[in-house]
Amino acid sequence: MSYKSFYHLTGDGAVIKEFILSEADERAAFNLTGVCAFHSGVTVVAFGHEDTHPHTLLHGTREACMEYKYLFESSYLHHAVRKRKAPVQLTLDLDLLDIKDENHLMNVGTYTVIQASKDGKRIMPYDDRRGTGSMYFRSHGHIPIWCFDTDGTFHQPVRADQIGARNLRAVCFSRMSIPGDWLICNGYILPDNYVDVAMFESIYRTANCFRTFMGSSRAQQQATKEQLAAARGVVYEDPEARNICGNRCALMFGFRDIRRLTGQQRIQLAQQLWRQYRLSRRQLALLVRLPYEEICKYT
Repeated sequence: MSYKSFYHLTGDGAVIKEFILSEADERAAFNLTGVCAFHSGVTVVAFGHEDTHPHTLLHGTREACMEYKYLFESSYLHHAVRKRKAPVQLTLDLDLLDIKDENHLMNVGTYTVIQASKDGKRIMPYDDRRGTGSMYFRSHGHIPIWCFDTDGTFHQPVRADQIGARNLRAVCFSRMSIPGDWLICNGYILPDNYVDVAMFESIYRTANCFRTFMGSSRAQQQATKEQLAAARGVVYEDPEARNICGNRCALMFGFRDIRRLTGQQRIQLAQQLWRQYRLSRRQLALLVRLPYEEICKYT
């Protein structure tokens, strides 16, 4: 399986913090994954939602994955503003990270499906309702876990076009809709509608290989965390970051005023700051006054 066209969408839990605070938040994050996938045209390969941030393994063009990122961020923030009683203290600014090689792809795949069941939770990934760990390498006829309520009672899925417009909007947590033949059960848009299970399984080829990566060592998980940290870069205090930027600008172009730079010069400055200081891409975007998406293209 080629690692190209795969992306890891995630966020910094230390920054986001208040991603999921309630059952309604959990349901919104879950269902908006499918809604935004349909409207952006990406393929969702796996996802898992921690209390502090999401993990999603996507396949598609970078443009389509960026569209998914934008739709998910804006839709979920809209939900949070509407439903939370207290002032919303949520900064949902996610990172779309490139997959570097096939080993990285396999690590990210398992990292995505096991993270939501960690942090002291007494649950295994194949029973975790927040993610897709229950979907892979299962026997024929396996019933999705979302078809059972919290008491273990089975409920028959229904088509989206059978529940009425108002109920469908409530399920979608958005004015965006979903295809009429998509199945819904217990208020969940079933991931079977849009998650590419075969693509995920082809990454590992065999159940034994997947099981090996599911039981990955602390070193493997740490390697994934280090890749996440390296991709995000280092966040300096604002005065120090501005001073570093001004000094580098003066050294490269003879003046410190970023506003005098051309677009190409701003890109060159951002590249130098990224290489030498590993400043975070979000901080670079603010310092050199370019869109975050442009910074990601050139660093």
